[in-house]
Amino acid sequence: MPVPVVRRHHLVVCTLAALPFLAGCAADAPFTAPEPAVRASVQSFTLAGTDFLVAGAPVGSFGAFVVNNSGRATTEFWDNLSADRPAAGTASQNCNVGHWASGTFSTTCENDAPGSDVNIPAAGTWTRYWGDGPQSRDPSAFMFTGAHQYKVRLLASYAGNSSVVGYYTRIGGSYQFTPVAPWGLKTIGTEVTIPAGADWGLFIGNRFNPDLAGCGTGPNGERYYCSDANGGFTPTTPPVPLQQHALFTNGAGSAFLVGMEDNSVETLPEGTFYDSDYQDYIFRIEPVVAPGGGPVGGCSPGFWRNQRGDAWPGGYSPNTLFTAVFGEGANPEAFAGRTLHEVLTQGGGGLTALGRHTVSALLNAATPNGVMNYELTPQQVIDKFKAVYPGGDYGALADEFEALQDENGRVCTVPRVNVNGGGGRRR
Repeated sequence: MPVPVVRRHHLVVCTLAALPFLAGCAADAPFTAPEPAVRASVQSFTLAGTDFLVAGAPVGSFGAFVVNNSGRATTEFWDNLSADRPAAGTASQNCNVGHWASGTFSTTCENDAPGSDVNIPAAGTWTRYWGDGPQSRDPSAFMFTGAHQYKVRLLASYAGNSSVVGYYTRIGGSYQFTPVAPWGLKTIGTEVTIPAGADWGLFIGNRFNPDLAGCGTGPNGERYYCSDANGGFTPTTPPVPLQQHALFTNGAGSAFLVGMEDNSVETLPEGTFYDSDYQDYIFRIEPVVAPGGGPVGGCSPGFWRNQRGDAWPGGYSPNTLFTAVFGEGANPEAFAGRTLHEVLTQGGGGLTALGRHTVSALLNAATPNGVMNYELTPQQVIDKFKAVYPGGDYGALADEFEALQDENGRVCTVPRVNVNGGGGRRR
């Protein structure tokens, strides 16, 4: 029985570990922070392929594929003739997702959303597909692990009808669906960043697919089909959720291509084939992986406010003056005479809110990559603050820093060493 649809909310995950930190420094000394050598903005993949996947049962595997139109009963489940091809015998038949992944897709294929054909990849970009059974012929279930962030971009769409398209998270048996309207509207190039925190997958929903199973139901009666489906591609009695998603990966296993099928049993004009070409919506999925392979994270001002001083990273101390880090000489000086901890604890909006998030971003950036991976260096945080103070857009920079915190679905992986056992967060 499908679980009722629930709108996804931000997830907060805090992982505890016992790791040493550098001691603090004097408050009145000029401050020079050590600069980490590498930050998460430079990707270095030490994980690949199945390290990013949550497999179903039976467990799939990545294997090489041969591009053709032989039909799913013979080889790969997606290598069927497509209803999006021009009239039989007049042009290329190469309109299924395998041809798209291999770079041999025909630009004469119909129902292409504007911008789709220009994204057809070069040959050799995508080299393996996910399947199980004899010759990996059957479509396998999959999700992506919540240990990382992911950038998900709509590359192409060759759908004759419209569907609801988005992503879901699954915690236990509960699905939480987030439709992405521009994806359903076939707006090519639309990219969504899915935060770390919970395992997730893609879904497609409509009311014209005759399959009676699925993973949920939309507000307008759409039946949703999720990428964790264990069924094949033919409706059964009793109905089993069909796998409407085809998964490919590149040679390094560092990025993925997913093709969606919107209809399980669409009969072709000649009445002899089913249209299961898996290219109605095509996505590129790229994990955001920091050096060392750990999750990209960030802790909130409330976390750092309650963190004991000797556990602050990078040689910073709660008693360090704000101006000693962010420079003196501005007129007026920002937070003159106040320590980093005092700036963290003050309430209010505007510049005071920016101060809290700036100190938090500084400490996140100074945390070693082995503990938490963060996109910015301390110097970048300092430069960003100086670029807006005085008189700049304080709210925009505060929002930018806040978006890199665990309150927005990221992971705070710093061990908690509270000053007084308290907790709490303040924006």
